[in-house]
This record gives sequence, C-alpha cells and structure tokens, in this order.
Amino acid sequence: MQGEGGFVSDLQRVGKGGAMKPRALILLVMVTALLLVSVAPVGAAPGTANASGTWDYVLTAEPEVKVAGPNMFIYGQDHGVWGGTFEGFTEEEFVVVCHPKAGFSFYKGEMTFNGTVEDESGTQHEGTMVIKTNAKQVSDTCEPSLDAVWEGHWVIIGGTEGLANVHGQGTFGGISFHAEYEGQIHFG
Repeated sequence: MQGEGGFVSDLQRVGKGGAMKPRALILLVMVTALLLVSVAPVGAAPGTANASGTWDYVLTAEPEVKVAGPNMFIYGQDHGVWGGTFEGFTEEEFVVVCHPKAGFSFYKGEMTFNGTVEDESGTQHEGTMVIKTNAKQVSDTCEPSLDAVWEGHWVIIGGTEGLANVHGQGTFGGISFHAEYEGQIHFG
C-alpha cells in the first residue's frame, strides 16, 4: 500500500523500516494514554480505608510455660480493648516463643473481635471478626518486661454480621500490653 492507507499501513511501513506518519504517531500515543487512564490503580478499590488506633490488653489467666533447652514457649490468653477505627473488645489465644541466646522472641496469636469497624465514609459496621497476629521482640531474656517493644503484623481472616465482608491487614507496635495499629481495610 503506497501513498494513502491510514494507520494500519503506517504501522506496516514502520515494521519494514519506513517512517511513521505524524498522524499515526499521535493516534498511537492517544490510544496508549486512554488505556493507561482507564485502568484503575490497585489502591483505589472502592471501599478502601485507612485503619488506625490503639490496642490495650491484659492477661486473663496465668500463662502456661514450657521449657526446651534455653528456649521458652509461653501459651496464654488475653482480653483486649481496641479504640480508633476498630472499637470493641477481643479475646485472644497466643504463644510466645523466646530464644534468649539468639536475642529475640516471636509471638503468634488469634483473636475474636466484637465491636464496630468504621468504613471510608464514616459508617460504623457492627459484628465479630477473627484477626491473626504475629510479632517480634528483641530481648536477651525471657523474663516478662513491661517495656519490651514488639513490632508485628495483623490480618483479618473472617467476620460475621456487619463485619462479614471486611478484609484488611496492617502493622502494630508498642510496649507490652499497649500497641498502636495501622493498616488498610475494605468492605466487599
């Protein structure tokens, strides 16, 4: 196709070493820009909101302690009070694995939250949800410490009633028995 031919023949000529006409180049740039604009970014999912607040907790029973060599396994339960995006109470079962010679402890827990969660529009949704947590603390002792600093991660794995469709994850950190959390949640 010589002379006339339009966009397709312009592209065919470029493939054969020819030059692309300005009209075809402009059209190609416009189509590319339109495709890029029409794709929604991952973080822009409808219903996504930032979550933040506090989590305070107290032990509800004396923890069970098992020792294996220099390592300690501490099994326990706690009752938590949440404020901020999550307003309510939790009951948690956890294990702390302390490795004093290595200089750190790991924590893993699963809790049931009862209360409300605020969505991106400010609406409160009430129900229960299950949250899994894990964290690490740097320490050369397995002795309990009120000023031990924990850094961890939380993830919502399920819910009921008004929280049946809430999903989310984030981080938390703070001293023993008081943490601040932040992350992202969405309903859907």
